Amino acid sequence: MLKELANSLRTMKKSSTIELTVADINDAVEEVYSALRSLQPAAKDHTDGEERKQPISTAETVHLLEVLPLISVSSLLTDISARIEEIVDAVEDLADLAGFTPDNGEKPKEMKPANDS
Repeated sequence: MLKELANSLRTMKKSSTIELTVADINDAVEEVYSALRSLQPAAKDHTDGEERKQPISTAETVHLLEVLPLISVSSLLTDISARIEEIVDAVEDLADLAGFTPDNGEKPKEMKPANDS
């Protein structure tokens, strides 16, 4: 996505697919959080002096230490997607102010380095 934004700046054309990509990222973040919400913590029963694990529901139970890395990665994913969305908004604002032309779907030509001979 960042390459596409850089290409948009280089060619001075508005990207026609960037909004769909942002929506896909937001959907992926929601799916991760939905999966995290579906995890049920294990409850400990201390009534008889033993630590007996008793599930809160019939759903699969997990320990916090087992999902802590997943929670950390999910948090990072959320932060990264929020920053990317801010970059997309800034590039779109710049494109509007600079009068970028709409992308007509053609692939841009590769820029070749100039020969210094």
